[in-house]
Amino acid sequence: MPGSSNSAERLIGGTEGQPFERRAKGVDDIVSLFRDLWQGNDSFVHFAVQGVIEVNGNDATAQCVCHEQARGPEGRYYRTHGIWADRLQRSTNGWVFTSRTYRYLWLDMSPFTGDTFSFGERGNVLSAV
Repeated sequence: MPGSSNSAERLIGGTEGQPFERRAKGVDDIVSLFRDLWQGNDSFVHFAVQGVIEVNGNDATAQCVCHEQARGPEGRYYRTHGIWADRLQRSTNGWVFTSRTYRYLWLDMSPFTGDTFSFGERGNVLSAV
């Protein structure tokens, strides 16, 4: 995964009473985690709004507010708002992620309605990973 350190870590929830802890370490494990989360869904939408970035020499932190919504097989639904908190480090190849943590602000797992429309293969974000 370009832009990630081989020792990069991802944590989704699980801290301070947060639900659904998921952890991954290293590029292959992180890619596998996100494929597992996204594949098989009837629909998946992720919106992110970049927030504050602070640079301190060769280290940086960034925050991003996001909304995710998914409808999956067997009546699985979720909508969430949260904050991605990133740590980055400058390398010879530019800035790379060293860690990313997702903190839930709101989570709703009740069913919702609406139609989904396929993007087809060109819109499949996982084909680019």
